[in-house]
Amino acid sequence: MASAPCFPGNGVERVDDRKMLSGIIPVIQKGLRWVNALAAYGPHKTFYNPVAAAGETRVFLS
Repeated sequence: MASAPCFPGNGVERVDDRKMLSGIIPVIQKGLRWVNALAAYGPHKTFYNPVAAAGETRVFLS
């Protein structure tokens, strides 16, 4: 009997963390808007959502 996962996903496959960081870094370094992120790394929401979530939790404040 298979058990259900404790934290079911939303049906979207997780993006590789290295690929996500590779998309975030140029946006921050060059001061680009998220919608202008390189398409080679996937849709801009892939990068924006984790950064926005970290900002809401104030992770980047010293």
